[in-house]
Amino acid sequence: MKISQRLSQIAKFVHPYRAIVDIGTDHALLPIYLLHQNIIDTCIATDNKKGPLSKARDNLQKYHLLDNVQLRLGDGLNPLTPNDQLDCIIIAGMGGLLIVDILDKGKALLKYNKRLILQPNQHLEEVRLWLSNNYYEIIEETIIKEDGIYYEIICAERSDIIVTYNEVELKFGPKLLQANNMLFYEKWDSLLKLKQEIINKIPDNDENRFKLQQEIDLIQEILKNKN
Repeated sequence: MKISQRLSQIAKFVHPYRAIVDIGTDHALLPIYLLHQNIIDTCIATDNKKGPLSKARDNLQKYHLLDNVQLRLGDGLNPLTPNDQLDCIIIAGMGGLLIVDILDKGKALLKYNKRLILQPNQHLEEVRLWLSNNYYEIIEETIIKEDGIYYEIICAERSDIIVTYNEVELKFGPKLLQANNMLFYEKWDSLLKLKQEIINKIPDNDENRFKLQQEIDLIQEILKNKN
């Protein structure tokens, strides 16, 4: 079964866990792929809309995998219980603020969790800050480009201590800063050009100009590390 590059990268972070929870599963493409590749044995797949869950059921039936996946309707982590296998939870393809809200509301269940695999569409800084404040350590990050869009994927594990990140690490990603990934520099170079175009249109006495100039200076500093 062929899946998107984005989902394929998310799948690489699942090992060694044999059971996952896929929040916002949509059509259950990720669970189907993981089961087909023998990466997992079972999955709980949730969605907050009946339509996608119905399509997910059809897809699972098509691939004879209904016995391996529990489909549940509900928002965020609400469909889960402490008796479920919650070691590895995946939340992908949502806004970062929504992901933070889901995690915040599900804190009682997260004490049973070991790994979070997150792919926020925006507000990655806020997601990383939440992880830091809630006893998670970012163990791996990757960036891909698919159909002209950059996606960053964060893999974090439960920690016994608070793992703190500085402002630069929160914004750019602690592991991505170390990786020397060309896509990482390509993304920030593109954003730099966009911000430079914007600042050229802002009057010198506008208070927003100073903040934007600080962002530009920071991005330029990061881009100096490009090999």
